[in-house]
Amino acid sequence: MASCATTRLIKMLFVILIGTFAWLAATLANNYVVEFHDTSIPDHSTQQKFNVRVNNPSTYSLGASTKNMMWFIQVSDLHFSIFHDETGERPRDFMAFCNENVDIISPAVMLLTGDIVDAKGQLNIGSQQYVEEWKMYGNILNSSNVLQKTKVLDIRGNHDSFNVPTHEDQENYFRKYSAQGQQGNLHSYHYIHKDGDAEYSFIAADATLLPGPKRPFNFFGYFQEEEMTLLEKFAEESLSSSGTVWFGHYPTSIMFAPSRFRHVMRSGLAYMCGHLHTLGGIIDRMYAFQKTGNLELELADWKDNRRYRVVAIDHGLLSFVDAQFRKWPIILITNPKDAMFEMPYHEPLESMLNSTHIRILVFSPGAVKAVKVRIDNDQWKDTVHVSGPLYVLAWDPRKFSTGVHTIHATAEDEEGYHGSISQQFSLSGSPVQQLSLLARLLLMTNICTLLQSVFAVLLGLTVIPLTVLKFYRPRPQFNYGCSPISWVKVLLWRLHLLASVNELFYPLVLSAVFLTAGPFFVGEAMDGHIAVFFVWGIYIKGSYLPGDVTFTYGIAHLLTFHLPMILCLAAVIAKRYQAKFLTVGRTLCLVFPVLVVLLYKIWWCFTFYIAYGYLTLLLGPITSWPIVLGMLLFKRATQFDGSKLRNGEYVLNLHPVENCGAENTTL
Repeated sequence: MASCATTRLIKMLFVILIGTFAWLAATLANNYVVEFHDTSIPDHSTQQKFNVRVNNPSTYSLGASTKNMMWFIQVSDLHFSIFHDETGERPRDFMAFCNENVDIISPAVMLLTGDIVDAKGQLNIGSQQYVEEWKMYGNILNSSNVLQKTKVLDIRGNHDSFNVPTHEDQENYFRKYSAQGQQGNLHSYHYIHKDGDAEYSFIAADATLLPGPKRPFNFFGYFQEEEMTLLEKFAEESLSSSGTVWFGHYPTSIMFAPSRFRHVMRSGLAYMCGHLHTLGGIIDRMYAFQKTGNLELELADWKDNRRYRVVAIDHGLLSFVDAQFRKWPIILITNPKDAMFEMPYHEPLESMLNSTHIRILVFSPGAVKAVKVRIDNDQWKDTVHVSGPLYVLAWDPRKFSTGVHTIHATAEDEEGYHGSISQQFSLSGSPVQQLSLLARLLLMTNICTLLQSVFAVLLGLTVIPLTVLKFYRPRPQFNYGCSPISWVKVLLWRLHLLASVNELFYPLVLSAVFLTAGPFFVGEAMDGHIAVFFVWGIYIKGSYLPGDVTFTYGIAHLLTFHLPMILCLAAVIAKRYQAKFLTVGRTLCLVFPVLVVLLYKIWWCFTFYIAYGYLTLLLGPITSWPIVLGMLLFKRATQFDGSKLRNGEYVLNLHPVENCGAENTTL
């Protein structure tokens, strides 16, 4: 009776796991694969579904006038730190930027897209808000007079929200030391810049977690329902603007359920963000078109790379260049714009074909001596200075109405700075080189769903093979040799032996399944506030934060503990089954992998203790508990009586080939 009940339980568990896999596969298809779109031009069905062309762009006359033209700058990820910038170079350079570059560029607006402070401890493990870091930022805003030179639109990033329970909390120094915080804009807001008869909307989208736990479980963005409703209101208000720019800290792919946000900002020209820096130097420029046809532009950090962005909206056409601090001149061609960034459903691209002048913005600390232009292999021609940074050259666009062409521009100032730029343009919509595939994959996917799917796959690899081998007991007899298939058979044989030992099978399987429902650990996620961490989310201060980084740690736990322990224990049980004398070398081969796994878990315990306190050690199913479990299981496996398996008829009956060439292939 008990045996039948156990078999039914295992079969039920197997069916549940298969159902979970099917659900996750459907979720992955809807939220990951479908999110990816490979072109900037939505097809007819996409245009209807998302109502992409909410504002029908008007066609302008692009001549030699500065009317209907504005430009602004973006800076991201300052990471001011009292621990990791002992020389003060980072804030000192930003002070120089506010004094010099802002004067030279004279932007209408300066966007600061989050992670103003570093908020990390000296060991890069703990995290909290340090008022000294915020004072650095506030002093720069005040002493550089940048607030009088331009409109500073700053917004929080995840580092700015570490250990911050509410917007009104005293730990939220953003409200006291930031430009917008002092004006009461503590989360998302809408700013309208007026330039003559034109109005430009800048919508700040604050996706920081509320409440904001300490790191590492504060990396993804999340819009609560109230915040999303506010953004929908701002989107509606911006429909009458000459151009709308969205900005925030997180790329949309690093948000929980990003589809709705992408839909809300579908009428904007671009969404500008930071957060990913350069992904460790892998992707220097991270740009993508969302499937609604508008741009998403991630900016490399100020922290290590000293990058900033200059953006222009010229008669409805958006152009930009990512610049390096103290590298001059900055050259930005606004007409004809770079074909790689054309947005047919958001920009009046017909204006380029009807224009009378090539238009270029040049910014440099010295007086500009010459700005020259040529198209393809034509002769260099001198441009004419209109006013400010605008230089123009009369042209006949009809000569270039077909195909893809390349425009080159050079500039030189009286201080000896010299620069050049080249970009392709197309007045007929001819296809040009696509944006970086890796950047598009990174910015257009739903990474939360991807992490969930990877976790489910690894959980299945942990549980399903052992579960199947537990109740499905074939009795074939075959020999194995040295081919890859033979080694797979050896692995299955070892897993079959392991699944046959109840004292090992049930702890391994049940502790893995526990991860899907039980807590990961309990800890002080914010000072004075205890949180319970699950794979699917965090309960803290009476609020629920959906799972994102939690799935990453679930994946890491399965990869670094469960799967290695299964392989190690299976190898030990195979040796006990064979009842062979274990030499010192063989003993070390069995003990060493287990020791590495347990030492890594001890390191985990230390990092979690630093981040969230001692409770993570007492109540830690993925911190301290696996150490105890691993030691007990390994001890039980080494002491197991292999004759109990050798005498059983249910074990796969293999006849190993002891030698294969010069190698020993014993189990």
